[in-house]
Amino acid sequence: MQVYLGSRDVERGQAAADELTREGADVMAIALDVTDEASIVAAARHIEDREGLLDVLVNNAGVLYRVPALETDAANMLARYDVDVFGTVRIIRAFLPLLQRSPTQGSSISPAPAPP
Repeated sequence: MQVYLGSRDVERGQAAADELTREGADVMAIALDVTDEASIVAAARHIEDREGLLDVLVNNAGVLYRVPALETDAANMLARYDVDVFGTVRIIRAFLPLLQRSPTQGSSISPAPAPP
């Protein structure tokens, strides 16, 4: 099974993919920033061009702010929602056509973000 590891930090993503490959997985790192529509479209096109479909999507991007609720501000919350909520929507919308092409109709897994 081919695994695509999306990461906004290409070097860290490649390092993670290399480690998983050494452990026997078939992993390819791709650039993917859930807050950047162009990045999302490029990643979906890359997978579509190589595979034509997607069986499973694990959408686990998230932001963790270790700031007490009474000390946070709207900018922190907007940044968190941009990744944790709107990023999830962007990813599912971009990859849904590939999931629908899967013989199993694909699966999307989006772990719930940690509470603020």
